[in-house]
Amino acid sequence: MLLPPDGRVVLVDWPWASVGSPWFDASHVVLNVCYPRGGSQADALLAHPVFAGAPDGLVACYIAGLAGYFTHQAALPAVPGIPTLRAFQRDQGAALLGWLRRYL
Repeated sequence: MLLPPDGRVVLVDWPWASVGSPWFDASHVVLNVCYPRGGSQADALLAHPVFAGAPDGLVACYIAGLAGYFTHQAALPAVPGIPTLRAFQRDQGAALLGWLRRYL
């Protein structure tokens, strides 16, 4: 997280740093902060104005695509040296599918 002098908080995923749609980054915050803890705060976060700027249905389409990605990756053979990767991907896919059910 970067804290510019104007008081904003800027989230940066360093390996792929770029400027993108605010709802895109916010969706990852919801996924990584809320759903590992049961999803109880996700509805309030999804009501945030940052999601209002997304075209109708686009957030749901993105969630569906990401859920498919994680679910597919979780079914692949284990990666040597990263024994927890497939379980992480399975959990992320399940969280995204749960979010998609709630979002729709």
